[in-house]
Amino acid sequence: MLISAASSIVIARLLGPDGYGVYSLVLSLPAVFGPLLSLGIGHAVTYYASSLVASGRGSVAVLYVRNALLLEATLGLAASLAVVVFADAVARYVLARPDVSSLVSVASVLITTSLVIGVCDGFFLAMLRTDYGALIKVSQAASKLALAVPLVLWIGVFGAVLEHVASYVVAAALALALLIKLFRALGGDYAGGVGFVESLRSMALYSYPLYVPMLVSFVVDRALFTYTAHFVSDYDLGNY
Repeated sequence: MLISAASSIVIARLLGPDGYGVYSLVLSLPAVFGPLLSLGIGHAVTYYASSLVASGRGSVAVLYVRNALLLEATLGLAASLAVVVFADAVARYVLARPDVSSLVSVASVLITTSLVIGVCDGFFLAMLRTDYGALIKVSQAASKLALAVPLVLWIGVFGAVLEHVASYVVAAALALALLIKLFRALGGDYAGGVGFVESLRSMALYSYPLYVPMLVSFVVDRALFTYTAHFVSDYDLGNY
């Protein structure tokens, strides 16, 4: 928490209100897409993995988590690719900043990394390995702080977005490494009589009541911030 706060302060000081306004605006886009595409699967992963492991069916728990990860990674990659392809239109019509299309393309990676980390966090919680979740957060914050000064001083706002994305790539890679470690501890036999569609359907039915309220509150908040960009300057956004 302290590391994350320190990196935010450093970036804000180096970029100034105008630069920080653009930085915040660009990052608001993946902040909307991430929760939207998560489908609340992280909560379902926690429930099903913990229940299955407790009943001695660790290999089936691995199957559920693997299928959830495959779904979220596929959705994330598809969304990231779509944002890259339509970056010019997104920058012009959604963010009202035609000159930030390159920043939008770079930031799109965050959609995929956030979805991957969400599934991993849900599994770590199910396995009572909250230390893994904490380690991922610390690695992301430390990476961001380490890269902030050189990249922001070198290439300004682009560097700030780049270091933010890089820190989440590091965190996602670490999360996957820890996930594989837990998979191996549970066994590699994925046979369990549960199909891909069946496992996803059961998780979706479980997560739906939790997903909708969260989606409404969070996405509306971030969408309003993005909408505000059409009426205020970068300076005002940076001081928001």
